[in-house]
Amino acid sequence: MMETTDAQLVGRARRGEKAAFGQLLERYQHSLHAFVAARLGRPAEADDVAQDVFLAAYRNLAQLAQPERFAGWLFGIARTKLRMFYRRQGRVRETLDGELDRFAAPSAEETGSELSTLLAGLPDEVRAVLLLRFVDGLSYREIATRLGIPAGTVGTILHRGCARLRRRTSIRRALS
Repeated sequence: MMETTDAQLVGRARRGEKAAFGQLLERYQHSLHAFVAARLGRPAEADDVAQDVFLAAYRNLAQLAQPERFAGWLFGIARTKLRMFYRRQGRVRETLDGELDRFAAPSAEETGSELSTLLAGLPDEVRAVLLLRFVDGLSYREIATRLGIPAGTVGTILHRGCARLRRRTSIRRALS
């Protein structure tokens, strides 16, 4: 059985089928939350922003010109909502290669803290790609679609991001 495409679900949701939008929400909920959390570093705020993103997407679904590009559109809304969040908080918006808030550890366990430390300071695009690949298990093509970047760029970002993480872990081991 073939999976229903985003475009099909968008079409059904536009016709008033709430369950179709629910399927889109289920499909993107985890990766969108990871995307937002990677930028904010605070799970409670990430929950609020992610909820705002889905609400805005639902309200503006009629404006989506290319339903097959739903994921890119959704993550574009997320970037806009993050900028709005930063403005409301009085923060200076971080650039892709700038300094970021630390990614919140998924738990209080040591492993989570180590991961948090390793990811801290990585550019947000690198961190988002790493999380989508290794936490969500998405393919290069799926990551490219969700972030609105070419699949080849995903491979380059992953390669460079993994190299950075390897350097960080070897430096940490040498200092221990």
